Amino acid sequence: QFGCMTEKSGLKEKQFTAYNIEIIDHQAGTSTIIVKRFSQLWALKHRIKYSLSKTWYLLLSPFPPKKWFDNDSPQVIAARCTEISVWLNSFNKVP
Repeated sequence: QFGCMTEKSGLKEKQFTAYNIEIIDHQAGTSTIIVKRFSQLWALKHRIKYSLSKTWYLLLSPFPPKKWFDNDSPQVIAARCTEISVWLNSFNKVP
């Protein structure tokens, strides 16, 4: 199971949003947090898209689209966080 939180990082000129992704293993009772930028998650999506068969890839929930403007607004960040969590959790559907 995956969860998502965000934080703003960097200097004012180079500010970016980091997505804190919590990976929870209920069986082992452990969790790990990894921190990724949207561009890193986007690159992961593309690697997965071309690694999985089309049939399996279509089982995944949609990945949030790129936005060229207002991509740092609180509403966009909150929506992306939710959509990233849903996308990551949809990997449970892939055999």
